[in-house]
Amino acid sequence: QAAGMKAFPVLVNTEDGIAEPDVPLPAQFDHVISVVPIGDEQVWLDTMLELAPLGAILNHVRGKKALILEAGNSRMAEVPEEFPLPEWRRVNMTGKLEAAGKLMLDTRVEIRGWGEIGARRLFRLGNKELISGYTKLTGGIQVDGSTTEEPTSSDPADLTKPFSFQYRLSRADYVSLVEKKTEVGVPNYAFHRFPWKSALREEEGKEKKK
Repeated sequence: QAAGMKAFPVLVNTEDGIAEPDVPLPAQFDHVISVVPIGDEQVWLDTMLELAPLGAILNHVRGKKALILEAGNSRMAEVPEEFPLPEWRRVNMTGKLEAAGKLMLDTRVEIRGWGEIGARRLFRLGNKELISGYTKLTGGIQVDGSTTEEPTSSDPADLTKPFSFQYRLSRADYVSLVEKKTEVGVPNYAFHRFPWKSALREEEGKEKKK
């Protein structure tokens, strides 16, 4: 309202959807999001996501029926199924394999879409131990048994650009010099998942115990 816009609460069920849309009883809902009319369009928002692109909604809520609460015009509607931006990941790796068998890689990861939301939140916390643990898990997807150091990231609060983070990865015994013939594998660059969820859960668990 302070910005001259109206936002209407929207009730959703994140698990099973609305069982009885003709009789939308409060007990059927477990989460509240918002919808903001802008011109002829409706922008859907989930403020609980904190650092998220405009229009980002939880994966398991997209495409489900929801109840928009508007004075004199409450109605059922369907949450948009598509993410508001094209989703992609870009991984750039540069490095070297030393004569002694040590592999060193400088890795830069850019994320656009659902994966960036948790990563932004994780880096914004500023917990060095948590961030190091996260990059260690990510580095382990690239090269099993590797170590990572010097993790940095772009500004987590800058939603105008894709989120990016980088780190240095190494493994001293990537190639064994004992064997006369060795097949050297290419480090994995196809990240099908990012382990930020487990890292965040661990940190949130610590906060609750304090």
